Amino acid sequence: MTEIAAPRRAHAITLAISAALVGAAAFVTVLAPWRWPFALAAAVVPGLAGGFALRRLARPRPALTLDDAGFVDNSRLVAAGRVAWTTVVRIEVDDDKNVAVVRRDGPPVRLDPALIGRPAPQLFARVVAAWRAAI
Repeated sequence: MTEIAAPRRAHAITLAISAALVGAAAFVTVLAPWRWPFALAAAVVPGLAGGFALRRLARPRPALTLDDAGFVDNSRLVAAGRVAWTTVVRIEVDDDKNVAVVRRDGPPVRLDPALIGRPAPQLFARVVAAWRAAI
């Protein structure tokens, strides 16, 4: 089993930016109370992103786990979860430099190298090697 850890630095940066944006929204509310709906809307998305980053920093888990049965994608807020190697048709690098795992029974799973912390060629080689070893 191979576990690839998520880059903690990216989550720390996301948390800092989110905190700054939520703080700015609170500041706008203090200066102009009649604009509180705008400030609330401006704070929701960064607040959710900051909450996700804080959760990832507090409870780190591998962004990607490769084993004999398949892989587990935990790299995003809404991740693919477990994907069995038996459902994989092919693995390719798409136009956006993501590693796309094409399945028979659903949409392709896109593994973003920036979220996993590995360059696209290295990530592609590791996923393909695990897939070929399992089949």
